[in-house]
Amino acid sequence: IVDQNKFGNDTLRYRYNQMRHYVKMILPYVDKSVRMFHDIESETANMSKRQKRKYVKGRQHEIKINFEDKLRALNRTQGSYLVKAINRNLGTTVYDILKGYNKPLKAWYYRRMGGFYGIDLDEKYDPEKNKNFERIMTRFGY
Repeated sequence: IVDQNKFGNDTLRYRYNQMRHYVKMILPYVDKSVRMFHDIESETANMSKRQKRKYVKGRQHEIKINFEDKLRALNRTQGSYLVKAINRNLGTTVYDILKGYNKPLKAWYYRRMGGFYGIDLDEKYDPEKNKNFERIMTRFGY
């Protein structure tokens, strides 16, 4: 049983429906990225630092081949929702993940480029701040 949303005006309803549409579009990428993160974590748990770096580099190449074009096709809003959803599902920021698997300078570069496009990779997910996003994610079963 889900309560009905009450909107103050049509603009708020339009923004909510647009957010719901965008979240619906990015959910497959969220599923795959969370699953990949957990796979990489479990695979590299007993590896040395060098082996871990080689394994992650190979997986990054695989990710780039399979997903780069699809992720580049997302607009800025969809990209920010993707980052929020990953932060929400993993409990850590995308910047911390990048910093853990790449060199700090490369992670800093990605954070700066994300900031250039209006996406904060270092923002912690707060359900109180993102009430509509949280409501949409729970409605989709996440």
